[in-house]
Amino acid sequence: RHVEYGGRFPRIGKVISQRIPRAKERIQKLVRYQPFPEYNSDDTAGWCLMRAILIQWISESKSPVILSPIPVYHYIDKLSSAKAYLKRFAELSEETDVELVDLLKEFWKLDKKQRRLCRFESDSHPTRFGHSIIAQGLYPIVHKYIKRS
Repeated sequence: RHVEYGGRFPRIGKVISQRIPRAKERIQKLVRYQPFPEYNSDDTAGWCLMRAILIQWISESKSPVILSPIPVYHYIDKLSSAKAYLKRFAELSEETDVELVDLLKEFWKLDKKQRRLCRFESDSHPTRFGHSIIAQGLYPIVHKYIKRS
């Protein structure tokens, strides 16, 4: 039950994707699918665990920390609301006084076709182009810290 198989309803998603192209995305948008309901509240078990791990890591770091969660395609393609996800990381950033980089802003500068090129056709991981968008978003912040040292 703790293994990720491609969403909460992988079989349904696979059948829909095979039979009706692009229907899965339309349905997700229509039902306001949240790929990570753990972000919906600051007291879910999943978020509390992630928060604790990040706080521990940040407190032990001897170098400045840049917090930059890589958004999933649901948020990049605006199929799901990123509001809760952004809120949780903003709260963590304020609490720990680390710099937060919202990479969604970089992805949202692209048109829909370009955003689709940021992930593989049958895999949600970033393509080379997707990684270049991530690098583009991180560059100004990382460069600022490099200049200081």
